[in-house]
Amino acid sequence: MVLLFLAAAWLRMRSPFEYDWIEDGMLASVQHIAQGHPLYQAPSVEFTPYLYTPLYLYLVAAAGKVTGVSYAALRLVSTLSTLGIFGLIYLLVQRETSNRVAAAASVGMFAACYPLALASFDVGRVDMLYLFFVAAALFATKRLHPVLAGLLWVLAFQTKQGVLPIAFLALIYDWQRPRRILMGLGSYAVFLAASILWLDHLSHGWYRYYVFGMAGGFGISVHQALRFLPNDLIAPFGIVFLTLFAALVLAPPRWRSPATSFYIMGTLGMVCFTGYLRAHRGANMNALLPAYLWIAVLFGISIARLYQLMEESDTRYAAQVLSILLMAATLQMATHLYSPNEMVMTASETAARKAFEAQLRTIPGEVLVLSHPEDGRMAGKQLYAGSESVGAVLEAKNQRPAVALRQEYAEMIRNRRWSAIALDSSWTPVDFAASYPVRMAAAGADSSRFGSEPQWIYFPCPGDDRADPRLLFPGAVVDESGCR
Repeated sequence: MVLLFLAAAWLRMRSPFEYDWIEDGMLASVQHIAQGHPLYQAPSVEFTPYLYTPLYLYLVAAAGKVTGVSYAALRLVSTLSTLGIFGLIYLLVQRETSNRVAAAASVGMFAACYPLALASFDVGRVDMLYLFFVAAALFATKRLHPVLAGLLWVLAFQTKQGVLPIAFLALIYDWQRPRRILMGLGSYAVFLAASILWLDHLSHGWYRYYVFGMAGGFGISVHQALRFLPNDLIAPFGIVFLTLFAALVLAPPRWRSPATSFYIMGTLGMVCFTGYLRAHRGANMNALLPAYLWIAVLFGISIARLYQLMEESDTRYAAQVLSILLMAATLQMATHLYSPNEMVMTASETAARKAFEAQLRTIPGEVLVLSHPEDGRMAGKQLYAGSESVGAVLEAKNQRPAVALRQEYAEMIRNRRWSAIALDSSWTPVDFAASYPVRMAAAGADSSRFGSEPQWIYFPCPGDDRADPRLLFPGAVVDESGCR
């Protein structure tokens, strides 16, 4: 499973097009940083950052000084983070059980989650670096100095802010050593407060707005909440949960031991809190990654405990039972087998995206490419803020920046600032139908294997020196009914 991931990551690394709808905005943020601009600033049509903390983006910007600022730089950091996670999973289980087979099984089980999590292990987003720091912080919390653990938890927070409950639960696990708890929590609180105040000061308060002020804009989805346990966990990990149950019954842990407390607290943070996040509107499969990591760790520990039980047993069937156990674990991984070629854009999909960029180049003047701004930049157009970051601002509880952003869009649309608007759907920050009533299909509109694709290109009515799409694209089907 690890080799399959490496093969897929290698094939995908140099693709000039995004493999995830958030990669576009991530790349725009790194380009913004590389040009010397601050990441956090007032949201605008030209640039609006995501609501994430900044560490991943600045690390990619640093890597970009060597590799160049491209999707490859984003994916390289994510891929290296994933390899680091594999190593930390191995260490967590091997140090706990002294069983290398069980530790390798844990790594394999997590690597098998690559297709489950929409191939998030190597895409240009914050998740894998965040998860690397979480895994490192968990290892440090259990095995190393609590001050180091506190620092690693802060690094995880400054990569993705959803770590707060997980860190707190992990740092209080060792109830028999209150001094260690105080050192861990104290260092975590000091480092966290210092980093937040410093970044907020540098950004003149915009860090606070994006990282904290936009929280709560995404409500709970009952449908996603109900699907979490049966669909997101049990369906892909049935054999794993049977193994966990068998280990609890046949080789139960010492319930009052610090080790058991660590895994209980870890389960509450990594699995239960993940379920809470997954229940929110907009949460995708990548939100499940902490739960998948922790399930893989528990799986390896359960394998080791059952392995030890069978080895110590004097029954004649112990070896057969152990063989069945390992075969079942292998079967669970085999259910997630995939071909690396499945994760790569086909020649026709790549040709469709190139054809879309050719459409953009054909249109004179500026084009607002709302969901794929990098495609616009590659076509020689100005880079604008993407729909994901803009939508988050518009849905935030603090509506003052949103009002100003809507007004900016409304004025530009009313004045027909753009020659055309390319959309994945009919959503825009403000209504645009009166100013851009002409519609033409975008190239590749029928493809959506790697998230949403451009669907429509909208134009003003022809005339008044406006480009006529019928003349720009002879033979194309153009709907001008809105101009009558």
